[in-house]
Amino acid sequence: MQQRDRLENAPPGTLRQTVRSALERLGGTRTGFLFILAVTYCLVAAAVFHGYYEKWKMSDFAPPQSLTSMLDGTAARPYVYRQLLPQLATTVERALPEGARTAIVQRLVDARGALRHPSGQDAAKDGYVLRYRIVYYATFFCLLTALFVQRSICLAAGLNEAAAAAAPLLFALMIPILQTRGGFFYDYVELLTFSLAARFAIGGHIVPLLLLAAPATANKESFLFYCLALPPLLMHRLSMRNAMLGALTAAFVSGITYLGIRMAYAGNPGSNAIFQLFDTLPFYANPLNLIAFDQTYGLPLFKGYGLIVFAWFGLLMTYGWRQVPRYIQDHLKLAAIINIPLFLLFCAEGEMRNLSMLFVSTIVLIGAAAQRWLQSTHALIK
Repeated sequence: MQQRDRLENAPPGTLRQTVRSALERLGGTRTGFLFILAVTYCLVAAAVFHGYYEKWKMSDFAPPQSLTSMLDGTAARPYVYRQLLPQLATTVERALPEGARTAIVQRLVDARGALRHPSGQDAAKDGYVLRYRIVYYATFFCLLTALFVQRSICLAAGLNEAAAAAAPLLFALMIPILQTRGGFFYDYVELLTFSLAARFAIGGHIVPLLLLAAPATANKESFLFYCLALPPLLMHRLSMRNAMLGALTAAFVSGITYLGIRMAYAGNPGSNAIFQLFDTLPFYANPLNLIAFDQTYGLPLFKGYGLIVFAWFGLLMTYGWRQVPRYIQDHLKLAAIINIPLFLLFCAEGEMRNLSMLFVSTIVLIGAAAQRWLQSTHALIK
């Protein structure tokens, strides 16, 4: 008590003032900004991941597409093709000494508090505890990393620090809404791989793009088609010839990877793709489906396929359209030409998460809209 009184009544230049002065100086530095940004991104990523997991778990309730069946390699096609994180988890588990693996599993099974097992019914299933947990945390890490990559893309596209920091957060909060028809752990890995591909393309970095192609395809075969939407971004730094060559080479690597995975699981039940157009047409023909609700973040909120979401994205993207570089606009147009037909042909009704090829450029447009609003705050108030 006496020590606290001495600190409170101390003259200028004391420890308290020194600490306060140091914190104020740190708050005005780039290091301070990045610390605040990292903590904020971590909290938002945690909220988004929780919003996804509490709704869909790891598809524990659907054995043909559950994480445990993917770990076993027995999941139905095409779900079994999404092997990046399952194979990573299996490799890590097998690399551990038997004693260490047993001790870790036992610690996870008995854990309480922060390390208690996730709520999915397969999370504590015998033989899957460690691998389930690896995929669980790796999924969150992919989402968190994607936010930083998307911020980098926004900065590269000419947005200021505030808008570039805000855009990934605004979009991420909408992801569990877009997953109201379905949601999987590999959606977040896909978001990261698409973001990395776009960042490499904007920088004209062909070699990293080619190195990314195989693991990105091992996560989801959609990366092959996303490669075809990259030329506008590549042409920001490269000639048209080199841009086309780079995109097609990445698509080739992706295609070879996909064929190898497809051959490995050729005997699994299911099919390589699920044709759904005629099943979904009645859904899209019914306007009442545009005002449906679903539980997200523990509350009854609007669905991803609905007027509120369309208006939210529409306003942001329209307001930001003229503020982004031409190559972002062209990338979005080309991605839409590729993605929308695939969405209509092979995706379940209202499965908005599968418009994922549009996400990266959409984030930049959201950031551009935020920047424009921030610059015209006084005009808006008046």
